[in-house]
Amino acid sequence: MRRALLVGTFVVIAASVAFVQESGPKPAHFHHVHVNSTDPAKTQEFYEKTFGAQPVKFKDRTDALFTSRGFILINKVAQAPKDLETTAVRHIGWAGIDGPNEFARLKEKGTSFTPR
Repeated sequence: MRRALLVGTFVVIAASVAFVQESGPKPAHFHHVHVNSTDPAKTQEFYEKTFGAQPVKFKDRTDALFTSRGFILINKVAQAPKDLETTAVRHIGWAGIDGPNEFARLKEKGTSFTPR
């Protein structure tokens, strides 16, 4: 009887831990981001070619790009900002499984990077 009670208690504790782990906070990801561009078509082409983003209608209304976890909405602007240091978003980090090889692949495709 005591052994059955001990095993039963262990099962309840294990189930509680599994429930807490499954219902805990999920990793954050961006839902959507607005990108200002003087040439939206060229910007869209870059995200499609470089990151495999797919053109979609966001909320069935707005042209956007869908990535594996979020949307990129491109806003047409008359001119680029004079100083990137004064913009609200400094950069968007795009992660791959193998960083060094992903970096090499993007450079090989002609992607330019600004050192910080």
